[in-house]
Parts: sequence; C-alpha cells; structure tokens
Amino acid sequence: HYRLAIDPPGNNNFTYLPGCTTGVTELTGTYALASNATVSNQWKAEVHGFSSLSSCNNAASDHNPSDDSTFTVTEAKPELTIVKSHTPAGNANVSQAFSWKLHVENVGNASAVFNNGEDVLRDNLPSSGAVYGTPTVSNQSGITGTISCAITSNNLICESLNPGSVTIGALGSFDVTWDTTPTVDVAGGTLKNPRTGQGMICKVDPDSKESESNENNNTCSETVSINNIQHVPVTLCHATPPDTAANGYNSI
Repeated sequence: HYRLAIDPPGNNNFTYLPGCTTGVTELTGTYALASNATVSNQWKAEVHGFSSLSSCNNAASDHNPSDDSTFTVTEAKPELTIVKSHTPAGNANVSQAFSWKLHVENVGNASAVFNNGEDVLRDNLPSSGAVYGTPTVSNQSGITGTISCAITSNNLICESLNPGSVTIGALGSFDVTWDTTPTVDVAGGTLKNPRTGQGMICKVDPDSKESESNENNNTCSETVSINNIQHVPVTLCHATPPDTAANGYNSI
C-alpha cells in the first residue's frame, strides 16, 4: 500500500496527498503551493509504503519514505515579448501606405503591472522618409486598464493612462498598429525601425519596471525596403469622335 507525500525543503514536514493505492508502479496527485512557498530546487515528491491499508489511510507524518524524486519550485513572473511586422508583406511603395504592427504578449505565469503614466512600450521610428498615421490599440486579451498610444516627433509611446494602471495578465496580449506612408526621398532605400542611433529602441517595458524570467526578449526590429518607383494615380480620358459621315454617322 502506497501514498504520495510532498516534502518542502529544509523542514522535513511533509504533507500526505489524499488516497492510498495498492500494487501500482506510478502515483499521481495534486498539491496546491502556497503563495509564499519557498523557491528552491530541493522540493521532494515521496512515495511512502505501508503494510496495511488501514495504516496507509491513517498515516502519521513521521513515516519514512521508500522512494522520492526532487523537483524545483520557481517564482511566478511575467514574461513580456514583442514582435514587429507589416502588411501588406514584402516591399512597400512610395506614397502608398502600409501598416506597421507591434504584437505584445505576456507568456509568463504572473501579471505585468504598469502604474500611472509608466511606458508599456516605446518605438523610435524612422525620423525621415515616412509619414505616420494615428496608432490604434486592438485585439486586447487579458488586459485591464487603458493603454494610450501616440506618435510624437517620430516616437511611438504607449503608456498606462494616468490616473490608473494597466495589467497584462498571464497569457494576455494586445496589438498596436499605425499606417506608414513612405515619401519620395526614401525611394530605392529602406525604412529601418527602430531608427539608427544611440539609445534608439523598439521595446516593451522600456524602463525595466517588471522583473521578468527572461529580460532578453523585450525588443523588436524590422527593415522595410521601398521600391524605386513612385506610384502616381493617372486618369485616362476617352475623346468621342465628331458626328460625321467619315466616322460612321449619317444625317437624316
């Protein structure tokens, strides 16, 4: 007869999980960690053997395990990622707008919280060669609070609307999109986002307000090539020939 127990590190004060089994080679169970559980790689799942079902069901906490396996308990943290893309895909054309999009997601197991007026993301856009439209926040999932975005002096900033805070829950996400229209002076060249220069970034949590499990995946970049052709709308007019016999018209 066997019973599964969880033994936290350091104090040998294990907890039995409900139920006893007989003659099995694998035990499973569920254990709810407390919010202040010790972060350690020395937790143990133990198998305790008993001579009778009665002693198993009435097990005391001083029983010795017959087998154990060590596992790790880690701290719950947010994990913010950001991806940049544009549509339509491929090269862009002068004077024809394309849409730049930032997709932000919290792939961690805890919420990310941005307090009054803190920047959620920042993108230093190309300072020449493009005209920008108004950014829009969309496809929000697992978000509470208001994310406010604006482009000023070629810098996109999305922040927690003050007063208030923004919470991006575990597995929460949102998109930011804006139109970008290349100008003739960038024809045959590229729009590099973020723009080149010291301190220029495209980054979620740009001021490192959140303690994340991985701090190295908060940035994004993309370069869009601009075709060396300027597309100008052309209107074609069809002239109607005069009503003469030579053009097939007869007088009556």
